Amino acid sequence: MTRDDQSTIALCKEIDATIATYQRRLKKYTREENPKKWTQVNNEFGNEFYQAGVMIGDTTCLDQSIRAYRKVLEVYTQEDHPHDFAITQNNLGNALSNLGEITDNLKYFEDAIIAYRKALLVHTAKHFPVGYIMAQNNLANAIRHQAEHYSDADLMAQAVDAYRKAVEASQLEELSENWPLLQLQLIRALTRLGELDANLSFLEEARRLATEALASAPDNDEYEEILVQIDVSIEQLASRSANEQSASHVLVATSTVSTCNARQVAWPATLFCNMRILLPKPCEISCGSFSAEPQVLTSAETPSTEDMIDHHTLGHSPKGHVQNFGSTKN
Repeated sequence: MTRDDQSTIALCKEIDATIATYQRRLKKYTREENPKKWTQVNNEFGNEFYQAGVMIGDTTCLDQSIRAYRKVLEVYTQEDHPHDFAITQNNLGNALSNLGEITDNLKYFEDAIIAYRKALLVHTAKHFPVGYIMAQNNLANAIRHQAEHYSDADLMAQAVDAYRKAVEASQLEELSENWPLLQLQLIRALTRLGELDANLSFLEEARRLATEALASAPDNDEYEEILVQIDVSIEQLASRSANEQSASHVLVATSTVSTCNARQVAWPATLFCNMRILLPKPCEISCGSFSAEPQVLTSAETPSTEDMIDHHTLGHSPKGHVQNFGSTKN
């Protein structure tokens, strides 16, 4: 048995013990008799189940986490506890997204999108910028997963819009540490949108943003890799466009041949002349020039930004909450 196997078994035993403890505490604190403590217990165990589920990819833990967060939302309503409501909705969305990714079930992503949108009802860019950035980023990740599954350009455009909003909010000086990760995800989404929609303008925008980002972070391998991908996509799109134009022009030329033949004109010369005019010029396009573990904090209601930042995870956990960026996979 390997050390990893031993660690997994040990963790599973801990999870079983956690579930047993959770059930005992819920018997002790009922919603009717002590709603505050009941909510606190559900929230704490929701966080524990979530972290364990993400760590070992366990669907049972994530399902338990989702159940616990939904119980929390029975008390943390938007009207009575708006901030806690938004944080819990984001946590619920993350648990649903991770479960959807493990099970490849799009229904979980659909529910996650609903949760993130509810979080954004409270966490606006003006009043809760950190929560807003996280929710927009997580929303974009969930929509992007759907877009990839369906190869749907319209859905990818929605993901791009959400990433843009997160990037714009992160450009505020006090939130600038989030910018590289958010910008990279926007670039990737723009690239996929250009590929799905066969639209050169999106690819060119992605290339411009990647070039600018690489200039400010020349040692970032991820920017270099995405630039290579963008250049390949641009070349492929240009080649496809040229082939389609050539096929179209041949049809036009063939039609000209028929007309010339009917009029008893010397059609070979006319055909050559028309094809020389209609064939496209050579392509002149230049081809040179995102799950990490969630972070748990115990800070006050409004923690400092530097305490929230991780390369893939942004934590914000007043009262024991876990709030983090979702999956950042390509």
